[in-house]
Amino acid sequence: MMEPFQLPYQNYQRGDLIIGGIISYFGFIVEEIDFHEHPNTKFIDELFEVLKYYQNILSLVFAVKEINENPNIVPNMTFGFHVYDSYTNARMTYQNTLKLLSITERIVPNFICDKEKEKIAFIGGLYSDISLHMATVLGIYKIQQIAYCVLSPVRSPELQPQTFYRTVPNEKYQYAGIVMLLLHFQWTWVGIVASDDENGETFMQSLVPMLSRHGVCTAFNEKLPALSQGLDNFRSLELLRAKSSFLMASEVHILVLCAEPETITVVKWMQYFYSLAEDVAEKSTGTVWILTAQWAFSSETMQRYYDIQVFDGALSLAIHTEKVQGFKDFLQTLNPNSPKGDGFLQAFWQQAFNCLFSASNGHKENTKTCTGHESLESLPGHIFEMTMTGQSYSIYNAVYAIAHTLHQMHSSRSKRRMMAGRGGLDPPKLQPWQLHSFLRSISFNNSAGDLVSFDENGELAGGFDIINWVTFPNQTFSRVKVGKIVPEESKYVDFSMDKEVITWHRSFNQQFSTPTQKSSCTYIWKKKEIVGETKSRTFTKEICGNRMVLSMMLASALLPPDECKAAVAPCSISDPLPILHKYVQSGDLVIGSIMSQIYITSSTAFDEPPTPELFDDILIESITTAQIQQLLLNCHFYYLKISPKRFPSFIYEQAQPTSLCNENCHVGYRKNKEEGKPFCCYDCLPCPEGKISNKKDMDECLECPGDQYANNEQDGCLPKDKTFLSYGEPLGISLATFALFFSFITALVLQIFTKHRDTPIVKANNRNLTYALLFSLLLSFLCALLFIGQPNKLTCLLRQTAFGMIFSVAISCILSKTTIVVLAFMATKPGSSMRKWLGKQLASSIVLSCSLIQATICSIWLATSPPFPDVDMHSMTEEIILECNEGSTVMFYCVLGFMGLLAIVSFTVAFLARKLPDSFNEAKFITFSMLVFCSVWLSFVPTYLSTKGKYMVAVEIFSILASSCGLLGCIFIPKCYVILLRPELNSREQLIRRQF
Repeated sequence: MMEPFQLPYQNYQRGDLIIGGIISYFGFIVEEIDFHEHPNTKFIDELFEVLKYYQNILSLVFAVKEINENPNIVPNMTFGFHVYDSYTNARMTYQNTLKLLSITERIVPNFICDKEKEKIAFIGGLYSDISLHMATVLGIYKIQQIAYCVLSPVRSPELQPQTFYRTVPNEKYQYAGIVMLLLHFQWTWVGIVASDDENGETFMQSLVPMLSRHGVCTAFNEKLPALSQGLDNFRSLELLRAKSSFLMASEVHILVLCAEPETITVVKWMQYFYSLAEDVAEKSTGTVWILTAQWAFSSETMQRYYDIQVFDGALSLAIHTEKVQGFKDFLQTLNPNSPKGDGFLQAFWQQAFNCLFSASNGHKENTKTCTGHESLESLPGHIFEMTMTGQSYSIYNAVYAIAHTLHQMHSSRSKRRMMAGRGGLDPPKLQPWQLHSFLRSISFNNSAGDLVSFDENGELAGGFDIINWVTFPNQTFSRVKVGKIVPEESKYVDFSMDKEVITWHRSFNQQFSTPTQKSSCTYIWKKKEIVGETKSRTFTKEICGNRMVLSMMLASALLPPDECKAAVAPCSISDPLPILHKYVQSGDLVIGSIMSQIYITSSTAFDEPPTPELFDDILIESITTAQIQQLLLNCHFYYLKISPKRFPSFIYEQAQPTSLCNENCHVGYRKNKEEGKPFCCYDCLPCPEGKISNKKDMDECLECPGDQYANNEQDGCLPKDKTFLSYGEPLGISLATFALFFSFITALVLQIFTKHRDTPIVKANNRNLTYALLFSLLLSFLCALLFIGQPNKLTCLLRQTAFGMIFSVAISCILSKTTIVVLAFMATKPGSSMRKWLGKQLASSIVLSCSLIQATICSIWLATSPPFPDVDMHSMTEEIILECNEGSTVMFYCVLGFMGLLAIVSFTVAFLARKLPDSFNEAKFITFSMLVFCSVWLSFVPTYLSTKGKYMVAVEIFSILASSCGLLGCIFIPKCYVILLRPELNSREQLIRRQF
């Protein structure tokens, strides 16, 4: 092979067992290869560094140091390591992997001349494509490789080399976690951002269908150029401006970013150029970034001073980590003046602290000299952290996995008596391929207490943490663990989230309590906010007004005196307010330094000059050191543990961001799909009458239960009132009064006829039939009372049957009287045979036969399907009708039909007899009474069917009363008139003269 291009960056430590490593710390851009000439590795630019990735090397060194100091893991042997950089370049990755497999600086594979430099296993790389390049070479030699890339380099598990492992969970759990995170906050309108390469394409192809299946729409799928492509695109300012403006000023509040390091670099470049052309602070609407586990909040050297506020409030998935004891102390022991084989240390130190060592070739006069005593803790978090990142933690676990694998091999060989002469593993005889069977089944707890094991695919059996990133103006940040994703035995994951501890981007702050009267002066602090946070609230600004003075002052010099004076001038605070006056005007009252105090004034009406006594209830509360958790805003930032109820009503809290294609459909409305738009975009239509929607964004409106009805707003159901025709309401009282009144009249008529029973007009046309008719009419009026009141089993059984029987008797009596009149006049003709039919037997037989037929119908009805109490929940919208169910509608109409038949026959006979002599003839009155009767009941049927509820019962009662009154009035009123007012006409002589 040709002589490799040499770069002076490696880290080597001797040991009995050597671990090879390929990390990604540097990067450089090479010329595009067009194959017209022999390719070379000439730089077109200097190396750029991601300083934070240096911690990845240190975590490997620290893990090896811990293992070597622990005699219980691999006794009598030491670990060493040899680390090269991949330079984020395929050619350099292949070259340095082969160099690690060789024993000299020249690449001479397949020759092993020095067993002490043979690698037992490899760790790397950070990127999936770098890991795949390594696996291509290492798989040939059956050397175990443990990668810490978040995305699997091989999409199909069947194609993955058996020697390949990852100390990262499978990305399917990450996709599931992103979906559940979006659903948890009800974010259904998101943008997807990924790199324009194979990883970005795989990310979109995997995530977008999952989002669609769970009701989340993508507003756009934006592919960003990779870094090598990005530098070419940056030459076109117009293209950059269009793409950066689209992304940074997007109206979509939630952006899901496949946080590959190169993609993050491009996003930061875009944000930087956008900020040059646009006033981001004023025009940005705020964005919540949802970042994948590749995110480490790192910056390249050229981007170290870029504003990181764009990622304030971001949420990211992260490989689960725990605090590793001793790592911070280890970092503090680093000495760049004595690198001890670490070729990266001085390069890192110079870039991190912007200095040069005196021996450096590139010393410049304006650059300070590195002393080696600079503090790593002073570096911003996006440059370097003193706690392990997820990537470093994965490398730390990878080293321990190799060590515990060798421990298992040592224990196994001890049991089989295959140990070497010195009682342990024999490194010269140990082959890398022998680790495979042990590494696959390894399971142990690391020094932080985490369980480390691999699943059937060689991936870490674990989950992800959900991290909230809070950025501060001094380029520092805080990570807060707010949730976790734990894989379950099924394909699902266990998702948990504590959203109360999340800090959102400051653009989502809102005032949740406003003054009842608008203030006559402006906010005192307009530009800089006083920020105090409890668990779930953020307090900002000071408000003064015509009716209210509410002030919250935090200690420390947050505002310069001149600015403070200028800001409060419009408030015109007068001398009777000495506390505020001295503080604002002269600064005589200074609430100082870290041990802060809070002054809160009470509500004060300024209808007259105030006095100092108005402020007797000022609250002075000291803030202890334990309550001050972090400092910001000119190096002073406070988290205040104070009961919210003790603060004034004018406070600000953070509102949870929303991300919807359109506003939610409120309760009382339903979603209506818009044609040609994503399924998350819809109109809102009111629910149809009688239906409700009691939740936002309901697809369909719901029917209320039978005993409830929709309220006017159609957002809830109200209980229906039970209703029936009762004696307590005006309609029931009126009908009952009429029934009793006419019953009394009927009884009075019966009394009159009984008293004058021997008079000719009573004796005419069969006196007994008259009594029977009057008695049946009396009962018909009284039976109307059965229809009033709450239905029960007895009244339901008696209502219709009693009504049918009584009216059948009444009509049969009328039919009998009319028939006797007709037969009587027919029998007067000479030689007529009708005489033998005349007599009481005929009248009784007609009444009994008709009544018996009706009784038979009623008996069949009661035997087969009797009426019963029932409830009707559907006829009336707001009422439940308590009613009597007829049981059999057919039998009910049979009863009415038979009554109608009797009425028609009676009307017909009476109509034919209307011209007979009047003295012995009631036919005219009967004809008119039956005309009234038939008219009432013919109109009853359609009216009864068209009414609902208690009004159906009222219609039947009215029909009973009206028809009974018709019979009573038309037949008996003329006779009562003669009996009571014209007794002279009630004589036999008058009947003979036929002058009645």
